[in-house]
Amino acid sequence: MLAGYHVYFVDVQDTYLKWAEWACKSRGLNNYTIINNTEAKSDLGREPFKHPIAGVVEWSCFEHFDDPIAAITWARNILEPGGAFITTTSIIEWTEEKKQEYIIDCGEATTAKLMSKEFSSVSRDFFEIHDFPTSHADVLIKK
Repeated sequence: MLAGYHVYFVDVQDTYLKWAEWACKSRGLNNYTIINNTEAKSDLGREPFKHPIAGVVEWSCFEHFDDPIAAITWARNILEPGGAFITTTSIIEWTEEKKQEYIIDCGEATTAKLMSKEFSSVSRDFFEIHDFPTSHADVLIKK
């Protein structure tokens, strides 16, 4: 499935990066780069990508950025046209329970930004949204 692609794993936690490296090696994937980017929350401009990439997977992390709009803009900017952005954070049906979960996880200020009309509008302006009701994630395709 990943033949012909170079895969980047960027995280701030060594545990996840060690798992990613193990997963690549155990599956015979040799074309990957592991990056511990402890500055990721504050410096989205320092990504290692020299050219647009085919896909970004964001799994429960955008809520930890101080500026979610900058984070989704970064994802759009590094993707090639038609590139996939798989996300658990960017498109959320905001029930009261979901709102409380995010407030506990990342605080009221960030939750308010994620729930804002501006964030929703930017997400929808940048991407075609494909919702899969049986999945925790949505697939967004760069326009």
